[in-house]
Amino acid sequence: MSLATRIFHSLEGRWTLSRFISGHGKMEGTATFKKNSSDNTCLHYREEGVFIGDNGKANNVFREYYYRLSNDTISVLFSKKPEKLFHILSFADTSPITATASHLCECDNYDAIYTFATPDEFTLFYSVKGPKKDYSIQTVFKRCLKE
Repeated sequence: MSLATRIFHSLEGRWTLSRFISGHGKMEGTATFKKNSSDNTCLHYREEGVFIGDNGKANNVFREYYYRLSNDTISVLFSKKPEKLFHILSFADTSPITATASHLCECDNYDAIYTFATPDEFTLFYSVKGPKKDYSIQTVFKRCLKE
C-alpha cells in the first residue's frame, strides 16, 4: 500500500484543530473527514469552530474540501461546484511522513507542508506570500478519542 493510500485511509474520523494565523488570530474547532457513501476514494472534509482575531473579535467559521485518492495520489478540491483543484499532495517517505503542496490564487502563493507525526496527530503549515500577503498558518490536528 502506498504512502498516499495509507495516509488517506488514516484521515477518516473526527479531529480537534488548533490554528494560529500570524498577524491575524487563532481558531479552535473540530474537523471531520467523512467517506462518501457512494465513493470510497473521496473524503468530505469539514472544519468548524471559532476564530478569534488579534483584535479580540470572535466569529464562527467553517470550511469544506474534498480529499480524493486516485492513482496513489491525494488531491484536495474546493467543495463548491464545479469542483476545482486546490492542491495535490507530494509525499516524502521520511520520519515523520511529510507531504508538500502548492496553490496559486491569483498573485498569492500558498505553500503547504503536511507532517504526519503519528496516526493520531498531524500538522498543516502554510506559508502565504503575495504582493499584499506575507503570513503563515499552522494547524495542529489531533484525533478525537472514541466515545
